[in-house]
Amino acid sequence: MSIKLTILFENPFWVGVFENDCENRYSTARFVFGAEPKDEDVYRLVMSSFQNIAFSAPSIKTKNKKGKINPKRMIRMIRREVEGGVRLSKAYSAIRQQREMNKKVGKTISRRENEEETRKRYDLRQAKKKEKKKGH
Repeated sequence: MSIKLTILFENPFWVGVFENDCENRYSTARFVFGAEPKDEDVYRLVMSSFQNIAFSAPSIKTKNKKGKINPKRMIRMIRREVEGGVRLSKAYSAIRQQREMNKKVGKTISRRENEEETRKRYDLRQAKKKEKKKGH
């Protein structure tokens, strides 16, 4: 299991993108810092608020890396990542999918609420009609 946090500037806020790689599952989460985060802000987030971060639904990974990575190779990979900029297309696509799912759920909930409100208004109108026909 590995968790990776990438902090980058998306105008006008600083954003942290978490990538959770657990066995054959991959999930992501996005956290908005606002102002540029200091080291203690990031540490506090990871140590205290990490459980509250909502990760996307896990998707199945296509590749499964086995074995240990040579420390020198790891250093080269990290250096390439730092120098080459941030490539988070996989993370952002997972976040986009999670947003779409949340949007669908929100639409169904709001549709139910609207139908219920319409039914209540209809019932109220019918009760008023009935009351008028009764007479005083």
